[in-house]
Amino acid sequence: MKKIKYLSLIMIIAFMLTGCGSTTNNEKKDDNKPIAVNPPSETNYKGVKKIVYLDPTNLNKKCTESDVKSDDETRSGCMKWYAYKEDKDTYTMILDHNTTNLVYWLSLEDYEKAGGNVTYNQFGDPNLKTDKGPITAQKQLESDTSYWEKSLNARLIKVSEIKEIAGNIDNTCLDTNSSNKYNWLYDRTSNYCEKYGCLNNATKDALGYWTDTARDEYSAYRISPGFNQDILCGGQLSFENGRSGIRPVITIQKNALTFIEENENNN
Repeated sequence: MKKIKYLSLIMIIAFMLTGCGSTTNNEKKDDNKPIAVNPPSETNYKGVKKIVYLDPTNLNKKCTESDVKSDDETRSGCMKWYAYKEDKDTYTMILDHNTTNLVYWLSLEDYEKAGGNVTYNQFGDPNLKTDKGPITAQKQLESDTSYWEKSLNARLIKVSEIKEIAGNIDNTCLDTNSSNKYNWLYDRTSNYCEKYGCLNNATKDALGYWTDTARDEYSAYRISPGFNQDILCGGQLSFENGRSGIRPVITIQKNALTFIEENENNN
């Protein structure tokens, strides 16, 4: 009987010393990391390096596909991101929905405050020049992401990045007849965009989302499905029909993620 007790005691000590049957601190930390998975093999995801499930307000939180909420104007909790660029240490990725659906790139009020000289067209509508930049859109972005982890450096996507993804702008065209491979760029850009091939319709009224890039002296690029059969469309800056959405781009360290090789993603 004593021998059995001694053997049991020795086994318990051995387990404690080797760490068997317990979870190390590192393992616990890994369990609390956002998850990155491979994109589906379908061609609609061309250019996507990884799909990441992440809560931008808490990078020590494990998020899986089943935890994700993609409703329009969701700004916290586990969300879905498309990683479209990477280097040795980081991924750059864009959210799959807008955090704000309708906002001006540059409003009349912000233009005037910035010292802009307002002129008016023949219909009495203001002509705002793009030289002041996306002041209004940037302010909305900062408001939407104010409680996110600062290390993520939330920003708007650039037209130059769209060109890097697709090779050239024409390759991203999407309409009812296209065989576009970059459908994820249009995800939830309107409540009818599935008609043009986007992955999912928006849950609220939406008109695409802004880039940070001016198209010309009086308009800026936004990403919208079906308009002019082109992903990059110039939006009027201050008119009611010139509003579009905010879709944050962030940069995440690769060592902040847990990588799962098998694809668990469903649309």
